[in-house]
Amino acid sequence: MLTIVIPIYNQADYLDEALNGISNQIDTNFRLVISDNCSTDHIAEIINKYRYKLKIDYRKESIFLSKALSWNRVIKYSSTKYTMLHHSDDIISPTCVRDLNKYIKKFPQISLFHGNFQRMHVSYNNLLRQKIMFPFEYVQKNDSNILDYVCSVSIVGLTFSTDKFNEIGGFDNTLQQTHDWDFFIKLLGVCDYMYIRKNLGYMRMGNSEAKIDHIANLEILRILKRNKKFLAKTNIKRFSFSVYKFYEKNSIYKNEFDKELGVYKVKTNNRFFNKLKKEYYHYTISLYINLKKLQFALFN
Repeated sequence: MLTIVIPIYNQADYLDEALNGISNQIDTNFRLVISDNCSTDHIAEIINKYRYKLKIDYRKESIFLSKALSWNRVIKYSSTKYTMLHHSDDIISPTCVRDLNKYIKKFPQISLFHGNFQRMHVSYNNLLRQKIMFPFEYVQKNDSNILDYVCSVSIVGLTFSTDKFNEIGGFDNTLQQTHDWDFFIKLLGVCDYMYIRKNLGYMRMGNSEAKIDHIANLEILRILKRNKKFLAKTNIKRFSFSVYKFYEKNSIYKNEFDKELGVYKVKTNNRFFNKLKKEYYHYTISLYINLKKLQFALFN
């Protein structure tokens, strides 16, 4: 048995869709805990709408916490051996719990399970469809978050041993935007993990602000630095290259990023970028192209 945990703050309409997905599960062998982080919208109304379908442990909190601490709080409410993270704006497929429970039972030695998922834009009109989403999506994003490339776990349906949460100390509250990836990397360091080739659900995506992306970039440098035993040292260089176009478009943040990057003794001159560009595109992009050719040959 596993516990699905949802921390939420003012996302009642998204929660309605999330609970609809949970209520349609083929396998009902799970607990559901929702931690309401002092919301001011109609979340309680949405909860009551699904009480006839679901047994919901709804906790209206009296103390507002940061994102990281809100996750820590709701996970501590889990009383089962395994815990599944569920963002309030995501939707799990009807077979998600069934597939997870099946693999948990079959492989009791595994401490972390994750699987396939699809990205859904907030406007609902841009659903990326592929017969294989993993690991191709991580390889193809040459100018996006490098953590997607080095931390190869998918978020939707991510399920882990509850004891491992206590072992690594939970989410890091000093991180504003990347506390989740930092948490996943820590999990990978202490867990035997397994990828389930099943569609576990849909992750809602939206457009972020440049300032928020910049803060995330600075935090990623910190994560890469302190996890150097887990991550290859060259990932700092690759990351600096991956966000190069971002800082060309958002030059007001470039000096701050370069200053932070200098702490890690990485110099971002044109010669550096040209050399790295050749290395990155030659190996990574050519690999992606060959994998897509193989995918086409196998499934078409």
